[in-house]
Amino acid sequence: MKQTYLIILTAVILASCGGGDNKSVEDVIASGNLEQIKAKREEVNLEHDALSTDLKALNEAVKKLDTTKNYVLVTAFKAKDSLFNHYIELQGSVSTKENIIINAEYSGALQQVLVKEGQEVRKGQVLARIDEGGSTIGTIKGAREFSTNNL
Repeated sequence: MKQTYLIILTAVILASCGGGDNKSVEDVIASGNLEQIKAKREEVNLEHDALSTDLKALNEAVKKLDTTKNYVLVTAFKAKDSLFNHYIELQGSVSTKENIIINAEYSGALQQVLVKEGQEVRKGQVLARIDEGGSTIGTIKGAREFSTNNL
């Protein structure tokens, strides 16, 4: 009988001393009491600060005792507007919607190129001038145009 009273008394003492008012965050939120929620938030913030301080101290201790070097693998910097002087040579093929074959009307030495590479051109635009060097084709063409215009 004395053992039964002793066990019950021990259980009551342990139940009254244990735990306290440590409700979980979910329980406090479910209660809907604003004062309890604010108090729990403050308690969690204090725990967070204590853990952050402990973590910082542990990281510094590891940094002092660790002999391996940790190199930064990626660096970041602010992009600036500046001249880019680097070039890459590539090979490839270009396809267009239309394939155009360009032929000179007559042969001769190239005197002047009037367009640049990559420039947009229109139908009928003169791309280059050729010195026919007094060839008969240029003379015949000029004579034909002269005779058609004067008739």
